[in-house]
Amino acid sequence: MFGMRVSVALCLFVLALSGALMTGCPCQNTLKVENETLFPISAVYVRLEGADDWGDNELSNTILPGETENIRDLLPGCYDVRVVYLGIADDEETICLLCQESYTLHAGDK
Repeated sequence: MFGMRVSVALCLFVLALSGALMTGCPCQNTLKVENETLFPISAVYVRLEGADDWGDNELSNTILPGETENIRDLLPGCYDVRVVYLGIADDEETICLLCQESYTLHAGDK
């Protein structure tokens, strides 16, 4: 099972890398972050699954309770997503996107 997951992740990473090298790649995805908590979301970080660095905050504004923000232009691949709430602990989730998908992350839905 673990080996199959690694193989799928590697395959998706290769797809993402090859897509990044192509001009005008049509396989771009959207991550929709819905805040279903009572706390504002101050940051969302997205990195390739297993990478060391979280990089920059993907949000242009704080996501208030009941609000939604889209993070666009994610290439196919598996990603770790870190949601940072104002005043409480962070959440992390791993998602995999293929081609032209929209994935909704229901923040606080655990």
